[in-house]
Amino acid sequence: MFKFLKDSWQDARRRVEEEDQARERARRTVPDMSAIAHQFAASLAQQGVTLDFTSNSMLLIDGLVAATRHDLSKRAPADRKTQENMAALNIGAYVGDVLRHELGGVWTAGDDGLPALDAGGIVAPVVGAVLSLLLHERVDMPGGPVASLQAYVAAVSRAARTWLDTVVRGRSDSLESLQREMSDQSELAAWLVNETALAVMTARTKWTLALDFTPKSLDGVEQVLGQLHEVMKSAPANDRPTEKQTEAAAVAWGVYVGEVIRRHYGGKWAISEPDGVLQLEIGSSRLFPVRKVEKRLVNGPGDAIPFYFTAMGSALAAK
Repeated sequence: MFKFLKDSWQDARRRVEEEDQARERARRTVPDMSAIAHQFAASLAQQGVTLDFTSNSMLLIDGLVAATRHDLSKRAPADRKTQENMAALNIGAYVGDVLRHELGGVWTAGDDGLPALDAGGIVAPVVGAVLSLLLHERVDMPGGPVASLQAYVAAVSRAARTWLDTVVRGRSDSLESLQREMSDQSELAAWLVNETALAVMTARTKWTLALDFTPKSLDGVEQVLGQLHEVMKSAPANDRPTEKQTEAAAVAWGVYVGEVIRRHYGGKWAISEPDGVLQLEIGSSRLFPVRKVEKRLVNGPGDAIPFYFTAMGSALAAK
């Protein structure tokens, strides 16, 4: 039995490492798009155009796209292509960073090889989208073509939020019903949903993990925590997470681990009295998954999360 668990654990670890390596190879081909976006905004600021990196600024960007398209139509074909590509890169960088600020996500290489924003359940080919608007005055999307970057950003935002809400909601009818299932304290429940969404989004964009609240998904969480532990233990002092970052990681991953337990065994979240500690109440049992994750981050694999889940199941069944 223990050999089987060990072999399964090693297989899961190899898969995660291979996915990480593939993702890193892809990212190496992408320029610093955030830097390009800020340089682009700075150059427009010198011309009196202020961009604030919000979706409201897309009206200004759409005007710029129309002006650029008009200007390009007057250029020779050879010169036009170079200018089109440069405009698509600069404007696409800005559009992608607007999405990144509003949705979260990371820059990566899209299927077309051009820089794209990985926003979780959707990879937005922003550079290709700008190029399509310059060339064809539209962007083809699953829900139908759009004719502006304002509409494009809105469509990407809807798709990304729908994906995230669907994953977090799981079998619940809505996010509101999920909150009622999670806790009798409405403010706590809303906060828990946000922390759970943060864990799902972080797993997808930074670790290429698709979390689905199954016990099996804890193998991936364990790998993430293991890598974070190694960074905390062996990285140069300047590269190690701060105490605040470690605490934030423990909370987000701890809430996710607790939700896997709750969705499998039942129970509700609460704040203990009088010490104000977050706990998961299942019958007469009180579980503290955030503390467990914090121990895993600090102490290492002796506090492995998959075994914690199995041990909790055995303890709950014995009551």
